Order: sequence, then C-alpha cells, then structure tokens
Amino acid sequence: MRILAINPGSTSTKIAVFEENKEIFTKNLKHTVEELAPYKKIIDQYDFRRDVIVKNSRQPRSRFQASRRSSVAAGWSNPSPAASTA
Repeated sequence: MRILAINPGSTSTKIAVFEENKEIFTKNLKHTVEELAPYKKIIDQYDFRRDVIVKNSRQPRSRFQASRRSSVAAGWSNPSPAASTA
C-alpha cells in the first residue's frame, strides 16, 4: 500500500510517498508570499495546495503515482468532538 503524507507549512507544502514503510518519493513545493496572500487562514489554502500537489504528481518524471489503494495522511484535520472535550 502507498501512503501520501502532506505537510503544509507557512511557505511550502512538503509531500512524500511511502510504500511498505519505505520512502519512495519526496518533494518540497515552495509557495511565494504573493501566491498565499489571498488566503486568511491555512485551511483557506486547501484548494490551492491540492492543485499544486496534483500538478506536481503528474509531472512526467515523477515517481509518485496515486492509485485507488493509496492512503492519505494530511496535515489538515479537524479535532473530533470527543478530543476537544477531554
């Protein structure tokens, strides 16, 4: 199984693909201040960053190829109600 890990930072998005606990692809996608300026919060950048990731995953020399069996671990998550009341 392949796992896509996404780490959205303040001016970059780091992505990596793991297969059977081995890293097979990694890339640091940098964003300019101008590209990020229209967004107030990092969650507002979701569509922008998703599009950058998809574009970079389709480059001809990319070893990253998504499949239906791939899992995704992303930096964006909403805390569960149970976690916020604990």
